[in-house]
Amino acid sequence: MFASKTTNILASSFVIFAILFSGCGENSVSPLSKLETGNSSQLLNQVVSSRGGTILINNVNSEVNGLQISIPDSAYTDSRNYQISTSKITKHGYGNDIKILTPLITISNGGGYSEKPMTVRIPVKIPTGQFALAFQYDEATQKIEALPLIYEDSSEMRFITRHFSYSKIADTRGVKSIGTIQVETQKSSIFISSIDAATLDGTFDTGFELGIDNFQFVNWGSYIADSGHCGGQSIAMMWYYATKTKNGSPNLYGIFDNNGIDRTPEIWQDDVNAFRFCSVLQLKMHWTNLEIYDKIDKNFDRDLVTYRSIAFAIRETGNPQCLYVSDGTIAHAIIAYKTSNGHISVCDPNFPTTDKRDIVFVRKIGDFEPYYSGENASNIGTAYFNIYQAANSALIDYTLVETLYNQLLNGTIGNDFYPEVRLKVRDANNDYIELKNGIKIPTQVTLDASATSFQPYFRVWDYANRLLISNNERDFTLTKGNHKIGIYYSRISYPSPNSGFIGFKWFDIEAVEDNTPIEPEYGPIKINLKIDGVSKAMPTAYTEYSLYRVIRANDGLGSGALGNELYVSPGSVQWGVGSFILPASSNNVWKEGLSTYFASKPGVMTISSWSKAKYDGTFSFEATNSNLGKTVKVEGDFHYPP
Repeated sequence: MFASKTTNILASSFVIFAILFSGCGENSVSPLSKLETGNSSQLLNQVVSSRGGTILINNVNSEVNGLQISIPDSAYTDSRNYQISTSKITKHGYGNDIKILTPLITISNGGGYSEKPMTVRIPVKIPTGQFALAFQYDEATQKIEALPLIYEDSSEMRFITRHFSYSKIADTRGVKSIGTIQVETQKSSIFISSIDAATLDGTFDTGFELGIDNFQFVNWGSYIADSGHCGGQSIAMMWYYATKTKNGSPNLYGIFDNNGIDRTPEIWQDDVNAFRFCSVLQLKMHWTNLEIYDKIDKNFDRDLVTYRSIAFAIRETGNPQCLYVSDGTIAHAIIAYKTSNGHISVCDPNFPTTDKRDIVFVRKIGDFEPYYSGENASNIGTAYFNIYQAANSALIDYTLVETLYNQLLNGTIGNDFYPEVRLKVRDANNDYIELKNGIKIPTQVTLDASATSFQPYFRVWDYANRLLISNNERDFTLTKGNHKIGIYYSRISYPSPNSGFIGFKWFDIEAVEDNTPIEPEYGPIKINLKIDGVSKAMPTAYTEYSLYRVIRANDGLGSGALGNELYVSPGSVQWGVGSFILPASSNNVWKEGLSTYFASKPGVMTISSWSKAKYDGTFSFEATNSNLGKTVKVEGDFHYPP
């Protein structure tokens, strides 16, 4: 499922070779730039409040007369000062087959990303037989990026964006020497170019390779993104390739396997930091706010336009493009890394292998074939008919990705979103101690996993053999000696425990032999019960483990007006020989017909014997029904076996 926003990370340092845009009429030519421009002419300076609005260029002498920007209500929390200027493009280095159709349009509004996308309409004359696309240009790095196209015809183009801060350039008015930065401003410099439409039927490849440049794990989703984190995973892969791999970093596949320590490709669950990285991106980017589908104009041949815009973007930028696919209800994120004669090669987070997957444009009918996938890997089979280009940093906040990536590297990613899971094991003294490196535990292991407000699901792996040795079973056996065991823990949620992923930890422990009795089985027990000294028959009684161990008993008449029921538990403490407080809470209840009595003050449970074969104990507490204004004394003893 979707949720994401990301922006292109600018180069960590800028080398300024010549005077860049200043807005005061100086020549804006960089010797190494692919674009050379004439003087800048300011067209608009207008404040738009947080309630949004529309700004319009109304200047018959301007080549962009009629340019319009629509800002939704609450796109920003404050008022923004929009400034628009143009500079004639006098020379470019994109090749003879590229036609530049507009001047360089520079737009600024103070920087930062909007919560909702803004729509930009630019009047432009697109030559017959040509396909046009809007690009934003970074004067400092000379890089360009395609903007998400939502409509074009022979006289206008529309795209959406969440910011006007693609480039950070120096305001060099009054600068006496090149390279002395007075002020750094954020703005987007945009131009529209076109190419012969037939050219886009060719093959254009970013160099991105499956099994090399994608994550090695499947999009299961997690505790904070239980419907899937396809948006976060796609954005992370696309961002890493463009900003890291292309700058010399290792290829992505497998480098964060087991958090980059010892690779365990058979066990995806221990790829905690990278997996959380994708889910936190999914959570923070609020993809559904982007409303891409709503922005698309349905009254034109959008499938053909989408294919051509993806091909053109890949051809000119060399970077993968984020795709938004939808069946009208369920959305999914994937990335396009190659186009060729109507085929779009895609990397889908649900299929992280080297199996090639394509979206196919059928020329005879002018539509895409449905693309089959799902919002997560547990829910495959959705037919996605709507394919849209979400591009790169226009809609996706790459600065946020960089911040979260640094948290991945330092191991703190997701700590503020995922719950703490407490792992304890029984030691040779029959006490429950924290599971940590270096401890000694009996070969007959009893593991306890707990969390606030829910009971975690867990699995246990043996590192040496990469084998699963416990699937949510508290008791399992290890051979005597040293072991490395791994614990995966999640919250069970539909459609599988994987969808509730929380974390994984490896532990180095020593298993030792001992004769300490371990916990009794859960199941039938015998209870002798008295209410205010009067014996109550409880033919059905047992212990169970939900959030914690609890005793339940009833008289076999059901939970209606005639039935009596009992619930007794000290709560989340570990049971064993000794005395325990029965808290005044709904853990301890006597129900007589339709009247329920809750423990009104602390009681006591005492366990005299506790072993695999036998346990005995007593309990006593006072319980009150406030509606009846009545308090009763609940007491009894329990025995296993019954």
